[in-house]
Order: sequence, then C-alpha cells, then structure tokens
Amino acid sequence: MDLIAHTRTRLAAYKVPKYLVVVDSLPKNPSGKILKRELRDSHAHLAISPPPARGELGGGFSRRPPTYLPPCRGEDNPWG
Repeated sequence: MDLIAHTRTRLAAYKVPKYLVVVDSLPKNPSGKILKRELRDSHAHLAISPPPARGELGGGFSRRPPTYLPPCRGEDNPWG
C-alpha cells in the first residue's frame, strides 16, 4: 500500500506529507536524540520550498517577557 495514500485516508489534507525520503540511518547525538537540524540540512535540496529562517515565522510569541503596566487609577483611568 502506498504510504502517502494511506495517510490521506487518516489525516487532514494539510497534514499529509508531500514526499517521503527513505534513509539508512538518522543522525543522532551521543545521548541518542535525532539531530533534526542536520537531517534538514542534508535533505534541504529535496524541499519544495525552503523553510523560513529562524525568527522569520512572524506572528509567534517573542522571547521577551511581557511589559508590566501598572494599574490606571483616578483621572488617568479612561474606563472610570
């Protein structure tokens, strides 16, 4: 059975992979975790469109803590 056809029957259309790459082994660090960045870099030529650079996604949360605004009291309070 075709793996992509199988995923089409079970996943939403936007989650279905556009292509699959079969590799002999995955790059791992000494503790056994998969090195995703190396994997992406080694197969970047297969990507349909290049992934956005770090920080170019936009709309996400910034790593800066939220600004503290003191409560508005008295005449400065526009809501009464």
